[in-house]
Amino acid sequence: MVIAITQDVKISVETIYQDEYSNPALNNYMFAYRIEIENLSEYTIQLNRRK
Repeated sequence: MVIAITQDVKISVETIYQDEYSNPALNNYMFAYRIEIENLSEYTIQLNRRK
């Protein structure tokens, strides 16, 4: 798991390899991601975009 905190916003990302959907013989690999966003400040925040 990768964790970063910027301006009192904590982002945690967990990467999960999806073996059942991958085919290494054809160089195809599938991953799933779990992303958590946590506001550590006393102020309201808003997610405006994602990329």
